[in-house]
Amino acid sequence: MREYEEWSETGNTLADIGMYEEANECYDRALELNPEYTCAWYNKGDILLELEDYSNALFCFDKVLELDPTNDDAWVYRGACYCEVGMYEKGITCYNEALTINPCNPWVPLRKSWALFELGRYEEAIICIDRGLKSDAIDSDLWTCKGMVLGGLRRYQEAIVCYENGLKLQPANERALEEKQKAMEMLANDQKAKAAG
Repeated sequence: MREYEEWSETGNTLADIGMYEEANECYDRALELNPEYTCAWYNKGDILLELEDYSNALFCFDKVLELDPTNDDAWVYRGACYCEVGMYEKGITCYNEALTINPCNPWVPLRKSWALFELGRYEEAIICIDRGLKSDAIDSDLWTCKGMVLGGLRRYQEAIVCYENGLKLQPANERALEEKQKAMEMLANDQKAKAAG
């Protein structure tokens, strides 16, 4: 293993235990030794995204794509950077680029559907989620996201079913638990309003 690879591996080990600043220093050292080492750029970007340093994370993913334009995961994380700062259309463009490169990228359905949800494009979000569920029906977060989109459409009974599917896969999914409770409350309110109406 080359020295720059060793630095990058050390960074990965530190990142795995939550020592992000130290991991970032290791990636910097790897990049000093080999500025074209895409793994270090990618991992540095991932850490910076985790630290909510979106502009520097975006810079890292742009470097990865400059060196390897077919890196679909870098496109996904580039899109995530844009979405984190509310630039959902740019994020969706990145997710679409990732799908062009790898139609089976497992990260795209959840991230793209969330961006569509944030833009109020609920029907498109459901189509995106359903495509993802066809290839990965055991993703609790996808089921939760679908429930939230259906809730946005006031289709609370369907949303509750989605939360239950997600909770079967991951019983401790706090987001699914919270959103299911909200959907049940909204459904009860709607039923009361209809009965009174």
